Amino acid sequence: MFVETKIKHHVVLTGRDRAMLSALSNCVKVFSVEQITETWWHVGGNPNPRLKRLEGAGWIERSWAIACVSHRSPEPLAAWSPGHPEPEWSAIIASSCARWRTDARAVSLVSVSETAAVHFGGVARYPRLSEVSHDLFLALVFLHIRSIRPRDARVWVGEGALAAQSGCASAVPDALLRRPGRPVAIEVVGESYRPSKLRSLHDYCAEQGWGYELW
Repeated sequence: MFVETKIKHHVVLTGRDRAMLSALSNCVKVFSVEQITETWWHVGGNPNPRLKRLEGAGWIERSWAIACVSHRSPEPLAAWSPGHPEPEWSAIIASSCARWRTDARAVSLVSVSETAAVHFGGVARYPRLSEVSHDLFLALVFLHIRSIRPRDARVWVGEGALAAQSGCASAVPDALLRRPGRPVAIEVVGESYRPSKLRSLHDYCAEQGWGYELW
C-alpha cells in the first residue's frame, strides 16, 4: 500500500540513507551523529551536509541533549535461556554502574520523522531527556550486533513494534531478536534499575518462552 509522506522537497534516498532510516524506524529511537559517522560514513567523512538535506526533506529530526556516551564495544552483562537459573541481579546492576559514570556532554541526535517511520513500516519514538543515555547505549548495542552478528540484526524488532503488538509498553524489553523458534530479548540495564525491575523482565520473558541478553 502506498503511504503518502509529507516531504518538503524531493530527495532521492541512497542505500545508506535507507539503511539508517529503516534502523531508526524499526530498531532504535535515536543515533548520535558520531554513531552515524562511524557506521555509514568513511573515516574522516562528514555526514552533516547529507543529514541537513534529509532533515529539510522531512525524513529526519535533529536535536541536542546532554548525555553520557560510551564508545567502548559493548559486551553483555548476562545471558539467560529457559530452563537455566536466574542471574544474580545485584551483581549485574553493580557491573552496569561504571557505564553511567562517564561525564555527560552535549550530543547531536538524529531521530526519524513520523512520516518517514510510516514509510519504512515502523514507529517514530523520541527519547525522553532522562533516557537519552540509555537509548544511545541501546543504539550502540544494535550497531555492535549489526557488525558482528548480522543475522541477529536482521531479526531485531524494536520496542515500539513490540509495545504495539503487546498493548503494554511498560512490560516489553528494549528489543527482541525474533530468531525462528528461539527469540531472545535485549535489555540495556539503565542507571536507575533495581533488582525488582530485572526480575519483572525475567518473569515476562519466561512467560513468553524467550531468552534474554542484558547489556
